[in-house]
Parts: sequence; C-alpha cells; structure tokens
Amino acid sequence: ERWLDLTFGSDLEARHFPPAGFSGSDADGVLLRERDALLIGTWAKAAFHPTADTDLELGARLDVHRVSPLEEEGIPRTDVWGDLRFSIRHRLGDWLWVKGSAGTYHQPQSFVIDLPGMGSFTVDRGPQFAYQLSQGVEVALPWSFGLDVQVYYGDFHDLSEPQWTDGPFGEPVGEDPAPPDDPAQGWFPPLRGRSYGLEILLRRRLGEDVFGWIAYTLGRSERDYAAGAAVSDFDQTHVLNLVVSWNVGWGWRLGARFHLRSGRPYTPWECETIADPYGEHDACWPQPDARNDERLPPFYRLDIRVDKKWTFDTWWFALYFEFINLTFTAEPFEYNCTADEDGPHCGVQEIPYIVFPTLGFKGVY
Repeated sequence: ERWLDLTFGSDLEARHFPPAGFSGSDADGVLLRERDALLIGTWAKAAFHPTADTDLELGARLDVHRVSPLEEEGIPRTDVWGDLRFSIRHRLGDWLWVKGSAGTYHQPQSFVIDLPGMGSFTVDRGPQFAYQLSQGVEVALPWSFGLDVQVYYGDFHDLSEPQWTDGPFGEPVGEDPAPPDDPAQGWFPPLRGRSYGLEILLRRRLGEDVFGWIAYTLGRSERDYAAGAAVSDFDQTHVLNLVVSWNVGWGWRLGARFHLRSGRPYTPWECETIADPYGEHDACWPQPDARNDERLPPFYRLDIRVDKKWTFDTWWFALYFEFINLTFTAEPFEYNCTADEDGPHCGVQEIPYIVFPTLGFKGVY
C-alpha cells in the first residue's frame, strides 16, 4: 500500500473587459476602463499515509496576476502570491475520526456582489487574503448514518466592501469616507474582518433506499468598519438544509429539500424634519452609530422532485418533475425608509417569490 501520493497541476484564467460605455468620475474611469487580465496558477499536493489510521496532506500554490496598465502609465500591474495548506485526519477507533486543517488563501479583488461583467477585477490594488483554521470529528453511527462536526475560524484582509451609510442627501455619514490617494485602489478602502462558527452534518449514505442529510451552521461574520467592529452586511447566524430522497421501487424516486436561514442584518433608520432652501421636509437615513444592529425576517423554502427511471440492457432513460419554492415564499431583501408629503414610510422590501416548475428528461447509453 502506497504511503505517499503526489498530485500537481496548473490553471489559467484570461479575461477581457470592454469599456463600460458611460462616463463618470476619474476614479470610475480607472476602475471601469477597458482592460485585459491574466491569472496563472500552479499547485502541488502531497498526501502522506504514515499509518493505516492517519492521512496527512500538504499543499502549496503559486499565482501570478497581471492586469493591463493605465494608458498614461504603460506598465502592467503584476502581483504574485503563494499559499500553504495543511490537513490531517486520524482514526481513533472503528467509529471515530478527528481532523483539522490550516491554510492561507489568496484571490484577486472581487466586487461585494458577484455581478455579471464585474468579475473579480474591480480594483487593482492586489489580492484579498485569509488565514483559515478548522477542527472537527467524524462519527460513524448505526443504520448507515454519519455525523460530521467541526468548528472554523477565518481572518480576512484587504476586502472590498462598503464602510459607510448614506445621509439624507446621499452623502456618506458617521464614518470616514475618504478615498485612497490612488483611484485604482477602488471605490471601497481595504477592509478587515473575520468569521467563525460551528458546522454540523448528519447524513445517511447514498446507496440506501432512503438517503439524505441535515446540515446546520451556526456562524458569525464580522467586519472592522471605520466606525467600529460590527457584523458583516451579509452575516447569517443560522443556516439549515434538509434533503431526503426515497427510492420507492419500480423506478420511482421521491425527493424533497428544505432550506431555512436567518435574515441578514441591517442598520436601523432615523427620520426627522430638515429645513433647506426649498423649505421644511422629512428625510430618513440609516443611523451611523448602529451599523447592522437589526435583522431582517428569516427566509425558508421547500422544493420537491419526482423521478421515474426505465433501465434497459445498455442504457437507461428517466423523466423528472421538480418544483422549486413550493411554499411560494418571498425573500426579505432590505429595510429602508422613504419620506414624502405624507411623512416617513419604513418597511421590509421583499424579492417576489420565484417559482420554477420543471419537467425534464435524461438518458444515458
């Protein structure tokens, strides 16, 4: 039996971004300019098996990121970074394993929301990176069940996320909105943060008539904003997923998926009467000293699926029906306030429920 396995490889990502097609500030022009970007990476991983009960993995990765220059500079920006990762899994008995991992992770700067066309090159200031640790146990249970529990911690650096809120006239308030001297640094100054939590996975292995899993995460994500540390704009304390599939027989299989998660945080608003050259009127804005102190309502969704499969000597054919969001649940998106001649109006904004009934087929020869 081998005690060492080596794997290695390389990957390449090339992108071209055409001009944005609209004019803006000088900083906008820098960030939305036409450009070419190239990311080349090479990696290697060594898996050691010193005993039948112990697996060790050591990995390394090197990346080179190159972005076409500003016209007046004429010199491409090139960043080079490396990562090291380590993991261990050890059997303590017939039914119990312990495991742990540690590593560094780099990637090019990315927009806070993954928008088409924005990609990962909205800023040119170098990579965002993280140090991550995890520790856990795996337990083999009766009736083909398995339990996986682990805790994790991640420390993030140089993130591109908004750090301030808008005042009644759209101006940043409550925090220092001063942009960096170099407009290529991005719309958002570098931000530091962290995340930590507990993950639990209980599953019954595939191959049984009834299989599935229950996955639960208790987590917290924080950011060091200019006004002080607070939960991240996208923090979700509780995330629950339940998946079950039942092989009824005669080629029929029934499945269901349930998802539940906590609402994202939001900053509470305040409204008051403001006097300006046009007279007195009501205005509302997020409270700068209460960043993300409140929560949106939770969101849940139920999906179902029915499959019928016909098997022949050398091929098989299946029909399936899937209904996503059977509960017709609208998703809370944000909380905001508006003011008009009737006074301020505040409330939770929702994304209308999206329902996807699907009828499909699949064949394999």
